Amino acid sequence: MPLMAATMATFDYLHVGEEGRNKGDEDYLSMYLEIADTHTLTQDFEVYVSYNLFVYDHLKDMYYAIQDADGKIRRFHSTKAEWGFDRVLRLQTLTDPSNGYILDDFCTFGALVFVVKHSGLTDAVNP
Repeated sequence: MPLMAATMATFDYLHVGEEGRNKGDEDYLSMYLEIADTHTLTQDFEVYVSYNLFVYDHLKDMYYAIQDADGKIRRFHSTKAEWGFDRVLRLQTLTDPSNGYILDDFCTFGALVFVVKHSGLTDAVNP
């Protein structure tokens, strides 16, 4: 499910991996936010974004939030269209039923995206 930003850039909702991408991250859930369909944007596009990623805890009825230290702004562009985290939660923590992240074999993830600045974006996006 894509997330639309007011700037007409489309962000993939999330890329969620069962394990981190780097050596030593195999025991962790990873989460990334990526601009989708970059071919619809100009070659020199830039989008500056502040974002939070979430994993829902069904038992506590609240979200476990992940963000960069100090709410750092990230620059998405043609050669770096993805930002995220290799170590969100230990897989053991995620899959333990007593922690509430998985209910009836389902886990709920989310993203909150604030576009701070943009340039080089097209006027139309296919939803």
